[in-house]
Amino acid sequence: EEIPAYNPSCRRGAIQRTWSCEGRTCTQWIIMRDTEEGDLEIIWPEDQTSDCLAFEEDEPDVVERLCELTGTSLQSDTFYFEDGACFKILNHWSVINWCDYDADDTDLNDLLDDEDDGFVPGLYTHTQVLKLIDTEKPVLTLQDTCFAVNADCVGEGISIWAGGADNGICSSAWLKWEAEVDMNSDWEVDYTFSSWFGPDDPFYIAPTGGDVHIDLPDGLSNGCSSRHRVRWTVSDGCGNNTQGTSFFTIEDKKQPTPYMINLSTALMENGSVELWAKDFNLGSFDNCSPEDFLFYTFSSTVPFQLENPEEEDPWYDADGVASQNDYNNGDAELWDAEAGTSAMVFTTEDFDAAQANGGVLDLPVYVWDLCGNVDFAIVNLRLVDNGGSALIAGRVATESGVGVAGVQMSATSAEVGYSNTTVTTENGTYTFDYNPTFNDYSLSGEKNDDWLNGVSTLDLVLIQRHILGLNELDSPYKLIAADASNDERVSAVDLIQLRKLILGIFEELPSNDSWRFTDADQVMNSENPWPFSEFVDVIDLQGDINEDFVGVKVGDVNGSVELELLGENIEARSSNNLEFNINRTDLGDGTTKLTFSSSNFNDIAGFQFTLEGAGITSISNVESGLINLDDSQVALSNNALAFSWNDASMKSFNGGTLFTVTVEMTNSALNITDKVVRSEAYQGASLELINVTSSDNVSVENALAQNEPNPWKANTNVEFSLAKAGQASLTIYSSTGELIYKAAGNYPAGSNVLSLSASDLNNANGVLYYTIESGDFTATKKMIVLK
Repeated sequence: EEIPAYNPSCRRGAIQRTWSCEGRTCTQWIIMRDTEEGDLEIIWPEDQTSDCLAFEEDEPDVVERLCELTGTSLQSDTFYFEDGACFKILNHWSVINWCDYDADDTDLNDLLDDEDDGFVPGLYTHTQVLKLIDTEKPVLTLQDTCFAVNADCVGEGISIWAGGADNGICSSAWLKWEAEVDMNSDWEVDYTFSSWFGPDDPFYIAPTGGDVHIDLPDGLSNGCSSRHRVRWTVSDGCGNNTQGTSFFTIEDKKQPTPYMINLSTALMENGSVELWAKDFNLGSFDNCSPEDFLFYTFSSTVPFQLENPEEEDPWYDADGVASQNDYNNGDAELWDAEAGTSAMVFTTEDFDAAQANGGVLDLPVYVWDLCGNVDFAIVNLRLVDNGGSALIAGRVATESGVGVAGVQMSATSAEVGYSNTTVTTENGTYTFDYNPTFNDYSLSGEKNDDWLNGVSTLDLVLIQRHILGLNELDSPYKLIAADASNDERVSAVDLIQLRKLILGIFEELPSNDSWRFTDADQVMNSENPWPFSEFVDVIDLQGDINEDFVGVKVGDVNGSVELELLGENIEARSSNNLEFNINRTDLGDGTTKLTFSSSNFNDIAGFQFTLEGAGITSISNVESGLINLDDSQVALSNNALAFSWNDASMKSFNGGTLFTVTVEMTNSALNITDKVVRSEAYQGASLELINVTSSDNVSVENALAQNEPNPWKANTNVEFSLAKAGQASLTIYSSTGELIYKAAGNYPAGSNVLSLSASDLNNANGVLYYTIESGDFTATKKMIVLK
């Protein structure tokens, strides 16, 4: 024996024995330790429930005793959102006393054994539960927003925004949202968007890791400065909520469009004159505010009385309420709320300023809309004294003497401040006041609106008869009206252009105006009025004069233009009707042939009408029958067919096909209406105006449509039409001729639909052929089934 080597830090002792045997040296170590009985004393880490920020980590504490060698290990499992905690950690601790540990204990393998006793010597385990609760709320960022309206003055494409973030050690990877939209802030929720809705809900908000954008419905009304409230709630995964409110507005931000005229006026005997800003208006307009709700001022100052409706004094300036004396001196404006305009007094000082500027005062006139948007135009105000001016007036009327309202009359001159413009009154009169004498002026008129007023297929009948020499137009003004192409002659080109205008193909004539205006005193050739003058020249104006114009509605050769303000020229209709019988034949694949006939097509020289149906989408063919009607006489507009036909001679047919039109349409009712063109016909030698009516009859031909959808996987529909009720069968074959499916039954006349599923075809796939048989009718088409 040698002296024992003992290491107290290892709590071990050792004896080394060495000896020799048959030439070899052998060494033996004898390990010595204390023989304390019983389990180790271990202080395990305690369970914890704490804020993520206050979490403390700890380890098992083994109570020391002699001659022990221990080791510690940890395995952790994390469970999120359990028992109201943000997340739970299960720390599985193990302590091994290597002096007692038996690595061969049967409890350590995965096999069930009779020797298993649930105890491994020297192995100690404990599970520590840590519940970590997030008490920090998400951060919500909001901002107020203003959105502009679209061309229809409603909200479109509006997206509201909120920013969200979850901070801290226990921050959530996603946030849930709820947004309650209170339109007009009336404390009634109009729309609710939420992450708690189903994903298929149109108001669902997907959980996000940060910001959220919500698209509001289109069509929200313009409220100028009306504020709309949004109440936001953002939640993290631990039940912490943050709320906030933002506001948005949907506003008309577009300025009105000023459309002004220049004016002339004379100072009164007291050396001043009062003018209203609205006097200069010639038709200013706004995208959202009706014309009647626009108001006008001479300055960019909002009338004080608008901001303070209880203010009784009507005078104002940039500092607020002004006095009548300020107004009379030309230093303030007068507000008239009912008329929507301010007034100003112009004095001799303004007259002097005008004289220094060639007799014209450059004057801004402002136009405002309901939302406070404003723009202005510079007008020329000519100030003259009573002794040096004269009046130019007159009337614009049709050939029959009916006044034409709304004509923009212009007076041009070499004088500074011209041209001046004004608009004819309800009876067609116009006036230019205070025109400086001893000057030359040129007068003209313009009106380019209501293109179809007075224009109908009856005018085409009359123009065609004139071209053929059957009934010539007997007036130079009718010839001007007939010259739609503005090439100074009446020809078939005019018929083509006017028909396109009638059918809605043209919105306006490409080379002409809606109205033409000629000097009423002009001597015109009744057979060839071209060229003609559209100006009246006033040379060396020395006193008040009157100059009249004749208005010609282009395209209206029978003088049927309706001047609604006076209730003039309303055409009277006979009680007779032209009735069309419309027979519909279903050709399959959504194609329908419309066959037109009539039992009272007697002495008809022309007709026009609108055939309206909910599902007309295209015209595929137009064929003449008893009358010559081609695709230039039919047009499609807004799911309606517009017809315009005329002939130089009157036609009579009692039965038989007049014409056919083949269209793509759904099976919907057809009605003759005035949607695109007024429905009317022209009968007899006097071209009496009569109504057009219809009866709608549906007939069906045998047809097989393509299955829908195609290709298909789970389900498809096979549609077929039968001309008459009866037995029909559907068979389906593979590309090799193998019968896959067959069904038969009695079906009514008209459209029928058979629904198929993949299981009906024994899950066949690839190219298949399907056939419908009914009596002598057989049709086959191809379908494709996908796996």
